[in-house]
Amino acid sequence: MNYGFIKVAAATPEIRVADCAYNTEAVLSLWKEADALGCHLVAFPELVMTGSTCGDLFLHKTLLDGALTGLKKLVEESNSLNSIGIIGMPLIHQGKLYNCAVTVQKGNVLSIVPKTILTSHRQFTSAPEQNTVYSDALYAISMEETLFGPQPRRLRWASMISMCSAFSS
Repeated sequence: MNYGFIKVAAATPEIRVADCAYNTEAVLSLWKEADALGCHLVAFPELVMTGSTCGDLFLHKTLLDGALTGLKKLVEESNSLNSIGIIGMPLIHQGKLYNCAVTVQKGNVLSIVPKTILTSHRQFTSAPEQNTVYSDALYAISMEETLFGPQPRRLRWASMISMCSAFSS
């Protein structure tokens, strides 16, 4: 019996900065491993597809296209997995660059949650809070630096919160 619990994994692959093809394979490898162990949800770090220290490379089409190509591969590969993956990556929407957590399951993108509070990465646009809720889920995704301060409305109703922030040391 599972008593209403699910098995969750926080996966941190070894990646290469700005090498989206390599990072995609690293993410996929850990996602498959966690899936084989019976995990229901696998959360990856913020900007795992590119690395968080790309600086001005975030503004280059080659890097962004590489991250998107990697996401497409992960979406396709997710058809053979039973778990949900949350992948951190940069995405452009309406000409603005966002630091996002993308939720993927069984060949579908379930949600895209852009970061709302930016403490670094001047290249990214802060998303308004009202655009970051995926209302059909029983979980919420936080892209913020901490869960210890005042929380946005979207996190108050959640049974489970997945935090995908990358911390600089």
